[in-house]
Amino acid sequence: MAIHSSGTLLTAEEAAKILGVNQKRVRRLSSQGILGRTQDGRRLYITEKSVHEYMRYDRKPGRPFNQKTALAALSMISGMRVPLTAKQRYRLKNTLMNTDVQHLLSLCRKRAEARDFWCRNSRLEDVAAQLRLSSATGDMADAFELTHTDNVEGYIEKSRLEELIARTYPRDNTSIPNVRVHITECDLSSFGTTMPIGVCAADLAESDDIREHAAGISKLEQLLTEFKQSHEGD
Repeated sequence: MAIHSSGTLLTAEEAAKILGVNQKRVRRLSSQGILGRTQDGRRLYITEKSVHEYMRYDRKPGRPFNQKTALAALSMISGMRVPLTAKQRYRLKNTLMNTDVQHLLSLCRKRAEARDFWCRNSRLEDVAAQLRLSSATGDMADAFELTHTDNVEGYIEKSRLEELIARTYPRDNTSIPNVRVHITECDLSSFGTTMPIGVCAADLAESDDIREHAAGISKLEQLLTEFKQSHEGD
């Protein structure tokens, strides 16, 4: 049954039925900022208005970038050099100049494969040492004005995943994860020594936690606005 506030809210199940997709897809669209959302405790609600807007307009806002281009886009709005040719940088810059945050998240949604694990607290430090940290892990929480937690999130090259698992023994398919690993086939060293702030913001924007989601969206809006201003007239 729909819940009424300043606008009509739908459960994830109701939104999924209207859109003809599963609830996981609804949660992903809401995490990307494409569907409006609100939370009551752990329960997710979707604004009816955003569901109908999504049905009215293009439901496929552009083919997603490949992993390298997605990471390059988020690096570029972070003010970092990117491992692309001059022609590729020019085309990507033009795309970024004509997009908004929701579209950017959609274009970059396949930047890596995300897997959740549970790991003993005594091994979390070792896990963190094997990853290029992202989201609000550790001191990154301060950059987004979020509370520090023990959870770890970061990126790793696919070729090094088995080494991480062998060293830290994380449990897969758990209902209480404290580690999220983004697995990529890209050479992460070509994107600098730490994950760009734009990547961290995108990861937060896709969080089911409403505070993390809002912090990620806010930072992406700031980065994209500053990027457009700095390249206006190029």
